[in-house]
Formats: sequence, C-alpha cells, structure tokens
Amino acid sequence: YVRIRPQPQDDLHASASSSISAISKKEIHFDNGLDNGGKKFSVDSVFGTTSTQNNIFVQVGKPVVDSALQGYNGTVLAYGQTGSGKTYTMLGTPADPGLIPRVCQYLFSQVDSIKKKDNASNACKKKKSFKNSNASISQEINVSVSYLEIYQENVLDLLDIEAGKKDLREDTKKKCVYVENLMEKEVKSPKEAAEWMAIGNTNRKTGS
Repeated sequence: YVRIRPQPQDDLHASASSSISAISKKEIHFDNGLDNGGKKFSVDSVFGTTSTQNNIFVQVGKPVVDSALQGYNGTVLAYGQTGSGKTYTMLGTPADPGLIPRVCQYLFSQVDSIKKKDNASNACKKKKSFKNSNASISQEINVSVSYLEIYQENVLDLLDIEAGKKDLREDTKKKCVYVENLMEKEVKSPKEAAEWMAIGNTNRKTGS
C-alpha cells in the first residue's frame, strides 16, 4: 500500500509540487525531475492525498484484526523517510485517531462481541442439556501490548526503558524472531492500551 501525503499548506511550500501522484487506485507516478517522463509503479492499493484515517483503517487495519481473531499472525509495517507521515498514519491525533487507536477500539469491540456470543451459546446449551457437565465451552481471549524502538541498531523496550538495550533472538522450533524479555502488559480496554502507548511515546528517542 502507498499513502500520498498532502503538500503542507504554508508559504514555504506554496509553490512546490509533489513528485508522486496517484494515477489509479493501484498505480502511482513518480516524477524524478528528468526528461524521461518519470516512472510508474503498481501496488496493491493507493491512498491519495484526500484519503482519511478511517480509509486506512478499513482497508488495512480491520482485515488484520479479523484474521488475528481467526488465529493468524498479522503485521502492519509503516515505512518511509522522516516527515512522510508515518506517525500521523499510525497514531494520528486526539481529534482524528490513527491506525493503532482504531485497531485497538475495533479489537476490543470484536472481543466483547465474541464473549457475548459465547455466553448466549452456553446459556442455550445448558437449557437443552443441563445434565451434560461439558455443555459449557467458552473462548478465552487475552490482549497484551508491548512497545519497542530500534534506535542506532539497538532494540529499546519503551515500556522498560531502564533495562537498556534488549537482544533479538531466533526460536528455531517455532521459526520466529523475538525480543528477549520484552515487556508485555495485559490490557482490558482501548483506554488501557492507549495509556501504555502514551508511556512508551515519552521514552522514544526519535519523533518519527
């Protein structure tokens, strides 16, 4: 996916033009300043300068949450140079939340929905077969948050900043990479998740 940041509305950039433009929903044009017509790139989806935070959530964040609740791993990686809009897209503002706050809100709403369905289903099973001790089966869903930063090739745990840098390890049995002793905090609501994010933000080395 590619999101094109709007040009800043100030005197310094008033006469400037963007080098990237959307040709279609899946194609962008890059003007390299040369007389060769620039280059075209095809991607899965293009979010133009008028795209909203909710557009990003619906197309990027929501499917990841839905898949995660079905047992699949999910990752959203925001990549771009300093000032390209990564922090705005991921965190947003209090008035216009970004991807992470919206994902947290949606995740907990889905967890609550699953729990209500389980309770209703179990109640129905108990009425039909009160003699069966195994009639009640429910899912247990726990949500935890962690927050790290890679700064000058060091992995820093933003929820355990006093510990200094932490090590990246590989689990050959599970075929995955993880950060050793990375702090995880169990949360029960979007508000709790946001509070830990705020703590982590105060420990960041960079603002981008």
